[in-house]
Amino acid sequence: MIYKYPSPMHMPASTGSAFVRPLSLTLLAAAVFAGCQEPEVAVPRAAVRDYSERMMVWADEPDALASLPDAPEEPVLDMVGPSRTQPALVAQVIREQLRDPREEYERIKQLLETATSAKERKLYQTHFDLLSGVRVPEKRVELSLMDAIHRMLVNNYAIRVSAYQPAIDAARVVEAEAAFDSTFFFNFTNDKRNRPSSTPQLSGTNTENRVFDTGLRKLLAPGTQVQIGYQWTRTDTDLAFSTINPAYQQTIVASARQPLLRNFGIDFNRSQINIRKNDRRISQQQLRRQIRDQLQAVEDAYWLLVQARCAVTIQAELIAYTQDLYDTLKARLGFDVFQAQVDQVKAQLDSRKADFVRVINNVWNTQDELKRLMNDPEFDLAGEMIIIPTDVPQFEPFRVDRLTQLQSALDNRSELREAKLRVENARIGVGVAKNQALPRFDLAFTTNANGLGVSSNQAHRQLTDFDFIDYTILVEFEVPLGNRAARAALRQARLAYAQAAVVVRQVIEDICTEVNVAIRRLQSEYDQLEPRASSTISARDFLNAVRAREQAKTAEQINTELGAQQSWANERATLLQSLVDYNRSIVNLERVKGTLLKYNNVVLEDQFDENMEYVGP
Repeated sequence: MIYKYPSPMHMPASTGSAFVRPLSLTLLAAAVFAGCQEPEVAVPRAAVRDYSERMMVWADEPDALASLPDAPEEPVLDMVGPSRTQPALVAQVIREQLRDPREEYERIKQLLETATSAKERKLYQTHFDLLSGVRVPEKRVELSLMDAIHRMLVNNYAIRVSAYQPAIDAARVVEAEAAFDSTFFFNFTNDKRNRPSSTPQLSGTNTENRVFDTGLRKLLAPGTQVQIGYQWTRTDTDLAFSTINPAYQQTIVASARQPLLRNFGIDFNRSQINIRKNDRRISQQQLRRQIRDQLQAVEDAYWLLVQARCAVTIQAELIAYTQDLYDTLKARLGFDVFQAQVDQVKAQLDSRKADFVRVINNVWNTQDELKRLMNDPEFDLAGEMIIIPTDVPQFEPFRVDRLTQLQSALDNRSELREAKLRVENARIGVGVAKNQALPRFDLAFTTNANGLGVSSNQAHRQLTDFDFIDYTILVEFEVPLGNRAARAALRQARLAYAQAAVVVRQVIEDICTEVNVAIRRLQSEYDQLEPRASSTISARDFLNAVRAREQAKTAEQINTELGAQQSWANERATLLQSLVDYNRSIVNLERVKGTLLKYNNVVLEDQFDENMEYVGP
């Protein structure tokens, strides 16, 4: 595995963030990829602006698909980097409110050591005990996003399965090309007959023929079938009128058959080769798409694990505050607090503890999903190792030009390339069907040079003198009456071609829709971060104000404090959700553009040897 450092265009412009996206990865994928190192090309916006005009042309004439611009093999990353202006409020709230249990554990441990009052110590102790349940030092491993991607690319089973298909299709190309290979043939026959005859003078009763036949035959690109052969024959008979017995005969045979209508032409005879080559390119694009989808899946799983672990911190702190309120009310029971009020808080406390169990379970589930995507032997699904993500979500803004993103998607999406290749296969199919609808009109020519003698040497000398030469010219014509089968096949091929052209237009529409939705989603998720951060701070301040009141705890005041606790936890969880969704939206935009491989600096290289045997990463 070769590591390449990310280019400057991949790096965030600001270095103040705690997150620096790891983008340096190279996948030695099990595939036969050609031309993936071509230089980048400029992105013409005009190609998007005249998109509707192209669609109108395609609607009338499927052949207009040939005017589609060739897409570069390497995707063009055209997303502008993050702004240098950092949202200070969001950064502050993320640092204070969204912590991994490992960090929160150390922070609460320090606060517990420096607490000055018994009330504070009890609050921190409750929080500390809850976090201890998810911190197992001897069974934990720290994992960065780059490391998770690397492990997935090397070990993911879905990618490894798809990686075989390009080599399978490459072998099918060789299989199709083998139709033009020369064929060597060899035949030997020993025919001995001993039959009674009513006229033994005219037909022998004891005859033995030995025939040795060898030669080469080959199919040429225009459809010509040529053959050259050598035949050796020995005949031994008891026929009374046979003047040479045994008789030796040697013959050189040369023949050629040329179709003039059906089965004629280089395009027809190489059609299967061209189709197989397109199938191989399609499988390459499918492999690229599979890698792209798995990249998105592992990044989503990584950020969901970050979210699940931060949710543990939020829920643990919520329980700690509820426990503190419960202990306060229980201590004042019979003085200014009724049993019903204590029971009310106890019910909330038990409910939140039950939710904490669900949150812990979600951590294990997201861990298992990340393990499943990585398929790394070091992360056994049967074990209970805790994965600690070391990267934190980024929150830098991205400036996105919609037309540029649309053009990039049209240039790089593998689905569009697949659809165009299927159109080409359908076009080849129309040509094949047209050829097969023609009558069969073949011209065949055969010539022989013969030699005969009482010995093999005498027959050979006569053969090489070329005194006895014969030839045959054959003209064959055949046409089915009505020719309905061939006409029906031609109609099917034309309909399949038109269908493939419509699929291309559908894919383009789907890609444009996905890009538009992804851009709006990215912008929407980012725009929510600052309001969510502000709302979180307000909820925290309100809770602190409610808890600072020392007057008698009425039912209304208890409900207000419980609601304030839950509101603060909900706001923190919502901010966490928006932050994770924003990071997932960045990845999703690169996926719908078809540039996710280059965004992660993943390079596909050949992993099959000259015998098409998989050597693997």
